[in-house]
Amino acid sequence: MGTLFVVATPIGNLEDISPRSQAVLESAAVIYAEDTRRTRKLLTHLGIRNRPLSLHGDSADSAWRDAAAALADGDVAYVTDGGTPAVADPGARLVRLAHERGHPVRTVPGPSAVTAALAVAGLESGGHVFLGFLPPRRSRRMQLLESAIATNLPMVVFAGPHDLSELLAELADLLGPQAGVVVCHELTKLHESVVRTTLGQAPGLDVVSQGRGEKTLVLDPPQKPAAPPPESQLRLELAQLQDSGFSPSRAARELAARHRLPKDVIYRLVVDSDRN
Repeated sequence: MGTLFVVATPIGNLEDISPRSQAVLESAAVIYAEDTRRTRKLLTHLGIRNRPLSLHGDSADSAWRDAAAALADGDVAYVTDGGTPAVADPGARLVRLAHERGHPVRTVPGPSAVTAALAVAGLESGGHVFLGFLPPRRSRRMQLLESAIATNLPMVVFAGPHDLSELLAELADLLGPQAGVVVCHELTKLHESVVRTTLGQAPGLDVVSQGRGEKTLVLDPPQKPAAPPPESQLRLELAQLQDSGFSPSRAARELAARHRLPKDVIYRLVVDSDRN
């Protein structure tokens, strides 16, 4: 009976591969990869001739079943395009299938963009919330962010280059422009960039306005306001949000998250303003 090995691979610097990861990749009967081009580059660097097979989020259901069935013939290694599989990629699907079929599943730990970013963020908190890539739909994205903010823990978020400016603006609305954020880009690579700044200042960074590729954001724990603002201030901010094009319900959600107030308090202001 074959074993599924979930193998961490470098997120940028190929020298970060561990001896154990290399040994598993050399001995596996089959290697499945989220991105075969990147994996072939790694295997060539290591002198491994085993050719990776493609298995990613858009693969057909039959491809995932075939990968699980391959465990009947020997050990299988699964790698993502960089970092630890099954954290922010579809690898968890293969892990579940292996468990369901009674195959041993083993981890080969190593590089991770999440832990790498946390290590250089300078946070003293003992926990964090990892959100990965956020949903494309704004309503779902805001719901997820609001739930994470309610934990009072630091947050780690992945962002693509085309989503970053909009995401930073949304986070500034929710947490305030003075909230701290660490923007990580090209971690472990030649042009690695780690910048601690605020959500208000982040859009002006070169790495945000000009940088390509994915970013990892580490957000400081939300700061509770010393006291809720007066109702007159809430009404003013609510009106400003609506004047900027927000629907009443969306303005209420954003204002509640910004000041960390119960939503029903803000919705009452919306109802009162509609009556007036």
